[in-house]
Amino acid sequence: MSELKPCPFCGGEVSMSLTGRGSLNWVFITRGNSKTKKNCKCRLFMESEQYDIVTTHFEERQKIRENLAEAWNRRVGDDLMERMADDGKWPHHSE
Repeated sequence: MSELKPCPFCGGEVSMSLTGRGSLNWVFITRGNSKTKKNCKCRLFMESEQYDIVTTHFEERQKIRENLAEAWNRRVGDDLMERMADDGKWPHHSE
């Protein structure tokens, strides 16, 4: 799984946790829980889609976690930076 980027607001560490009710589960990203690092102090979180722990295969559950990490790690401007890396030029508007 991808390493999680720090909180985009405070720069603190975040973590991924599992929660659920009955057989319905979901994963969420929230403040870090490290005793040695700077944990995120913001009151924000991001949730995955819900899934049934009984009927969802392990590979599908891992994909849900990966999708959540990818969404969390996405930052404004990432696509612009990727395009610049591809062609080495700053994109400009056509007039």
